[in-house]
Amino acid sequence: MQTALQSLFLVLLMVFSALGQETPRVSLFGGYSYRTREIYQDLHGWNSSVEARITNQLGVVADFGGNYGHEGSDPLKIHSFLFGPQFFMGRQGTFKPFVHALFGGIRTSRTATLFVTPPCPELQHCFPVASGTTTIRDSQLAIALGGGFDLRLRDSFAVRFIQADYFTNRRDQSFNRWEDNWRFSGGLVFYLGRK
Repeated sequence: MQTALQSLFLVLLMVFSALGQETPRVSLFGGYSYRTREIYQDLHGWNSSVEARITNQLGVVADFGGNYGHEGSDPLKIHSFLFGPQFFMGRQGTFKPFVHALFGGIRTSRTATLFVTPPCPELQHCFPVASGTTTIRDSQLAIALGGGFDLRLRDSFAVRFIQADYFTNRRDQSFNRWEDNWRFSGGLVFYLGRK
């Protein structure tokens, strides 16, 4: 946790130093997110990010997302908060490819139904009865490695056709159990500041 806080501090320091420059360049992204899962079913949701440009080829990103679905029959919510560098390839024209390495965490929330079997006479078969629900919350380390491309339509507006991330996170408190997933996003990008 201390390493994550130190990383967050470093990212924020780089963002604020970029914003302190004469002409900051900031990109805001928001859109749909589809996340595959190694276990259970895939999830749908949203993805957003704020990127501050340090140079023409380097930016710092804060990426946030939420994906929702079910684990078995129980509702599942996964929220991610990731930070890291984003590199832009080639000349910055209409077509803008990028790659990034993002580090942070996820917050998982499951609502599970509790079942109990009531006392039963000896020769009868008794069925479990739902007795209530409980919410299980967990936070884990996460890493997203990926990239995508934006198609700039105007000076202040673009469409992110695809952002694909190899998304891995710890399954439990031991570092030897990781869950490997993919996250695909697309949406709108708005540019603030001068070119």
